[in-house]
Amino acid sequence: MWLSKKLAENSASSQENIAEIGTLSIATDNVVAAVSSSEKRGIVFYAPYGIEFFPEENQDVLLITCGNRTACAGVEMKKTSAISAGEVRVFSHGGANLLLKNDGSIVLNNIVTIDKSGNIRTSGSVTAAAFQDLY
Repeated sequence: MWLSKKLAENSASSQENIAEIGTLSIATDNVVAAVSSSEKRGIVFYAPYGIEFFPEENQDVLLITCGNRTACAGVEMKKTSAISAGEVRVFSHGGANLLLKNDGSIVLNNIVTIDKSGNIRTSGSVTAAAFQDLY
């Protein structure tokens, strides 16, 4: 009897800690909300250390509810470019992108390529600036 009661309590409490897919309905500096089985506000974002992201409205996100808090663990990836397994692409809504390729090269905005030896190739023009002007 005691064991059945404990199992029932654990089952009820596990319903509070769930993961589900939602859609961001509000994404501003002050308010973040998503709709899934219900509307959730005050969502916090989790990402690997050193990576910061803020998804746009209408993006599908993975929501994890733990107690009375809801966290966004990421945005659904929609493959938009031809990257190979093991490669990493970072991009913004404005069109900036960085591709880390399996051969050790880096491609910036599909215009500049830096190979793993440091050689630079570009289809655009290059303007050099003094080091102190860069910061």
